[in-house]
Amino acid sequence: MQSFPRSRTRLVTLALFALVALAWVVAPLEAEPPTPPPYYAIQNVRVVTGAGTPIEGATVLLADGLIEAVGKNVKIPGDARVIDGKDLTLYPGLIDAMTTIAQKQEPESSGGERVMRTASAIMGPEDRPATTPWITAVEQLAADAKVEKWRTAGFTAAVTTPEKGIFAGQAALINLVDKPDGQAVLSTPVAQRLNFAGAGELRSFPGSLMGVLAYVEQTFADADHYSKVKAAYAKDPRGRVRPEFDRTLEPIEIAVVDRTRFLIPANLGREIDRVLVLQKKLGVLPIVYGGQGAYARAEQLRAAKVPVLVNLNWPKEEKNRDPEAETPFRTLVHRRMAPTTPAALAASGVPFAFYSG
Repeated sequence: MQSFPRSRTRLVTLALFALVALAWVVAPLEAEPPTPPPYYAIQNVRVVTGAGTPIEGATVLLADGLIEAVGKNVKIPGDARVIDGKDLTLYPGLIDAMTTIAQKQEPESSGGERVMRTASAIMGPEDRPATTPWITAVEQLAADAKVEKWRTAGFTAAVTTPEKGIFAGQAALINLVDKPDGQAVLSTPVAQRLNFAGAGELRSFPGSLMGVLAYVEQTFADADHYSKVKAAYAKDPRGRVRPEFDRTLEPIEIAVVDRTRFLIPANLGREIDRVLVLQKKLGVLPIVYGGQGAYARAEQLRAAKVPVLVNLNWPKEEKNRDPEAETPFRTLVHRRMAPTTPAALAASGVPFAFYSG
């Protein structure tokens, strides 16, 4: 039998020892994360059930992240991880009804200012100024979004929207999870968002509120014409030119046909009147956002069946204002009355929700 020299045997032994040591070091790094238990059970916890009576000393059973049972006599499976909820209160997660949480932000310059994209001058409605209804909040989710502070405050979901432009884009309802992606999306689109800000330049169209309103009406008229031309071609294509796809009008047409809500800004009473006029002219389903002056239009909103999103950033006195400057009386009245809006809407039966502003 052939024998190896002692030196070679020692080298082989050292090599095997090194491989074993390397495997021992690498194995923990490549190990799969521990499998979570199939159930979690929170015992002895006080459960607030929305508008109902709180349940004292209850058990909440969760399976795969969903609540399976709540009550005092819930049977706990043997393979559940049990958490003691004594002296704790559990309540439904809050939803921020309109926000830009988890949306990608414009890059900043070295001085901390937002870097705005430059655009050529807009000469008329055919240039489609500040109009991007095809943009979806889902496509704009930022994987590095910081949502932990919102969860700490009790928020578990939010309606997040693009915010730039007249037709800003499509809102989505998402779960506030770390690194939000497609898995965080609960529903989309839940609304199209409108703003009444101009194109950003005084000499560009539309450079005034009147111009913005005229442009919004024109765009809806264009979408209606676009829809009718498509329908006529679909009914009888012979001798007709196939309608060209329009990425601006297509999502607006779909929103109108599907009766998707349009988020429309209106804070003061006269601004709410404007939304109600647009509702009749355009035949759309609006949701007023801002809504702090709805205390003066609650009955009109109820009659028109228009819900309201109330901005919780209540009006305050301006900082560093001229101490000798007089504040208009109607401004003082609005500051005082704005926080009464939720009660006024509830009394009139107007559906409403809150957003963080």
